[in-house]
Amino acid sequence: MIRRRTSNQFRSRARRLAVGSLAALALSAPLLSAGCNWVAAGFLLVHGPPRIEARHTLQKERTTVIFVDDRSNQLPTRALRDVIARAAQETLLAEGALINVVDCKAAFSAVASEKSSEPMDLIALAKAVQAEVLVYAAVESFTLSEDGGSVSPSIAMRVKVMDAGLGKRVWPEEKTGSSVVSTSRTGQGFKPTSQSDMAKMEQEAAKQAGMALAQVFFSHERDSSGLKGE
Repeated sequence: MIRRRTSNQFRSRARRLAVGSLAALALSAPLLSAGCNWVAAGFLLVHGPPRIEARHTLQKERTTVIFVDDRSNQLPTRALRDVIARAAQETLLAEGALINVVDCKAAFSAVASEKSSEPMDLIALAKAVQAEVLVYAAVESFTLSEDGGSVSPSIAMRVKVMDAGLGKRVWPEEKTGSSVVSTSRTGQGFKPTSQSDMAKMEQEAAKQAGMALAQVFFSHERDSSGLKGE
């Protein structure tokens, strides 16, 4: 005999099914959450940490020189130009992005006698130090703090790559260069209490800027990037 269910019986069964489904979802939520963590961990194992791609790749075999310009005297001392350039060339060599470099000191020596009103042509500078490629970074600003309170030195530069053989800029397309901004990893709340502390902070900021300049030219992990905003 087939029994017919009343509308009340149907509604009662629907309520029981709904309650049961909600309970099952509640019980499985921690497992789903843990599963997300497992998926994330698995993704990192397979793909590795997020990476920032190179903006431009240098031809590692070609002789290259790094030149940092501070025509508007933004840096506290001119010696910091050498710190930035040296950190950049050492990072590029260590990462294998370059294997032939002309020491940055040669470029600084080559422009030592130039007049501020008549800067040396960049292609001429590259040829003067027998470099095939010149990486040029013009300092735009140096700031001690972004919020006016905590000390966090930041150095902004405009970067170009000049090819002495071709006699022209090969990167970027923009004549003004590609913007590179580096913020030092000085601890929040740190305040230099002496000239010595200030000098150390400036040196560290310059080294960070040099590393950020180098990272423009090779792929690297986001967590290790010195490039602000990337």
